[in-house]
Amino acid sequence: MLYIKFLGKPQIEYNGSDITEIFGNKSLALMCLLILNSDKYLNREKIINYLWPDSNEEAAKYNLRYNLWMIKKNIGKDESGRDFLYIDRERCKVNNDYSFESDILNVKNYEPADDESLEELEKLAAEFAGDFMEGFYFKNCNDFNEIIIFERSLFEGKRVKILI
Repeated sequence: MLYIKFLGKPQIEYNGSDITEIFGNKSLALMCLLILNSDKYLNREKIINYLWPDSNEEAAKYNLRYNLWMIKKNIGKDESGRDFLYIDRERCKVNNDYSFESDILNVKNYEPADDESLEELEKLAAEFAGDFMEGFYFKNCNDFNEIIIFERSLFEGKRVKILI
């Protein structure tokens, strides 16, 4: 099972082992970007513009390929044989059928209900171990840094709704 945490210090657990240290900051940012947009494919050019805006085209494409390879290499198939990512020549996407859990998806998908148990709310509130992508800033990646700031605000609003 894969568990990905971005509220607080990012953490990746795969089959019970913490594998966060395997990934560089850009790999973590790439996973975060793909999970935030898990309902759609992201064009490779858009990802490159977020994470490698100052790199020449060849270097940026290489960096994206390398980081996708690192993710795919270290996050294997799930128990049903599915890959974590869909990757083709033009775009990338998280495979929502893959057996994984993410704190940001748990919180983003939260909708208040009248029949919620206190335990469910406590579990959801416990997802908030800190700010979204806490401590992360990417030099010269202004658009991605703006996403981080925007998402921090959205998650803080969700946190307040859950706690009230």
